[in-house]
Amino acid sequence: YYITDLFHGPRIVWLGDAKIVIPAISIATVWWTFGAPMLTFLAGLQGIPESLYEAAKIDGANNRQTFWHITLPLLRPTMLFVGVTQFLAQMQVFGQPLIMTGGGPGHESRTVLVYLFQTAWSFFRMGYASAMAVVLAIIMMAITLLQFRLLRNQAEY
Repeated sequence: YYITDLFHGPRIVWLGDAKIVIPAISIATVWWTFGAPMLTFLAGLQGIPESLYEAAKIDGANNRQTFWHITLPLLRPTMLFVGVTQFLAQMQVFGQPLIMTGGGPGHESRTVLVYLFQTAWSFFRMGYASAMAVVLAIIMMAITLLQFRLLRNQAEY
């Protein structure tokens, strides 16, 4: 609220406005999950041999060519790992919307897992919730396999 007060703007009800609640939860989730992928990318960058960059420089490659032909191809396994783990983590977002809004306002921030949980434990429709969980698992597996197919390891040292 300090920034809006500083510029004499209207107060933004981040978790009470149906149009803003999903971006607000998304920002909080990205902030919460930002560290591990960055450390993974840092480890991937540090795993690229310095001799490849030196050889590219000797061959006359500029920074853009070095990035596109050395760094990016050798980061494919890292990108695959981060992509798959982040996709699986985001498909399983449960705590943030439940804690921050309880699924509101008006069920606007209810994710698939929150809906699954409410279906199973609030409405006691266990069969329907189980079917939703199986469909969610199949969708997650299909998208993960697609990611593996698109980013399979083609890097050679």
